[in-house]
Amino acid sequence: MIETGLEAILTRERELHPHMEERDVFKLVSQAVFGGDHLLRDQVMFEKGLSTEWASLDPGSAPGCPFLQVIDPAGLTARIHLVPLLEAGMELHDLVGFLAGQPLKRGSMDDFRRLWRQVPSIVGSWDPPLDQDLLEAMQPGSTPSRHSAGYGFAAYRICNDIGSERSREWLGGRGLLQGNSVLS
Repeated sequence: MIETGLEAILTRERELHPHMEERDVFKLVSQAVFGGDHLLRDQVMFEKGLSTEWASLDPGSAPGCPFLQVIDPAGLTARIHLVPLLEAGMELHDLVGFLAGQPLKRGSMDDFRRLWRQVPSIVGSWDPPLDQDLLEAMQPGSTPSRHSAGYGFAAYRICNDIGSERSREWLGGRGLLQGNSVLS
């Protein structure tokens, strides 16, 4: 488990997606708190969606993208980026088995509010700053299903707990806890 601050997480996200917008920050914080639970609740749809997206991936379409990107300050929740895994020879069935078999994160609205309160001061200092009124209007439970047009290419799934024994064994056994990972 790698603990880091929300400011470092958002700064790294902006390095990966320089034209990200308010909805992208909201999506990241929502995923940090609630993980991938909304997708995992329907295993058939989860597997179908991942298989469809995997088949459409273009190797080379995400240069510099890490395998793993930690997205919560506790260091437990991470985005697993698909293109680097495809390029590294990952088998889809291996990835599906790992992700579909993970327990739900079951985040709380209180955790979301606590984390979200930090956002305005962080992104308000960016150049250009994100719109504070738009940020204030965003409410938990209304997570955007898609990133903004400015966000750019994204293909990932959420690992709810990279610190669990199961996750560390799977990720470590495939070299995903070192090298091409953003763990801080």
